[in-house]
Amino acid sequence: MQVHRFDDDTVALAEVAAGKAVADFNDLPVAAYAARTTDNGNSLEVTGALSQSSPYGIAVNKSDTALRDAVAKGLDELMREGTYDAVLAKWNVSTGAARAAAVNGGL
Repeated sequence: MQVHRFDDDTVALAEVAAGKAVADFNDLPVAAYAARTTDNGNSLEVTGALSQSSPYGIAVNKSDTALRDAVAKGLDELMREGTYDAVLAKWNVSTGAARAAAVNGGL
């Protein structure tokens, strides 16, 4: 196996789509989006098992606690009402979904 490293994921995905590379290892949401949008979904597909779920976050200025709390509350509401799950399902990235918004939950 020969591994190629690129400074830009767009270049790596283009190599796969063009048949110059056989695979691109990526975060699930990124891979799912690329598979769905590249060449109208005709060039790429996500395959293999999820290797491990990684926490994702939304960064806000540490001193803006009101914004932090509003974002967490809004995310929790989207989770409670089902919109969060619907968005994840639409993009086929439900694996590893959070069940509650947590401030610095991944640290």
